Amino acid sequence: MLGQQGVERQTKCCELTVHLVTGIRIDATFHIGADTSSAVRPSDAIRDCKGGFLILTNATIHEPTGPREHGSVMVRADAISHIDLPAKGWAAREPL
Repeated sequence: MLGQQGVERQTKCCELTVHLVTGIRIDATFHIGADTSSAVRPSDAIRDCKGGFLILTNATIHEPTGPREHGSVMVRADAISHIDLPAKGWAAREPL
């Protein structure tokens, strides 16, 4: 899904706010494969992330020194305090 040039295939995505145990907040997009069942909720997909990392795109990292933008970030699951989930669920996205 995520390659050197961005998202390489069609995905479903949702906007998340990830709160880290350090107090830093990340607003970003979380992707899964477009062929994933619609019955899979964002919370289920996050819980099933492989390798203990969330891969997020279009991230805005809110730090005490101010926000900064990143095209993609990997966040360790054990660094996450909690995640604000979207009210709407998944949206389809074409590859970049």
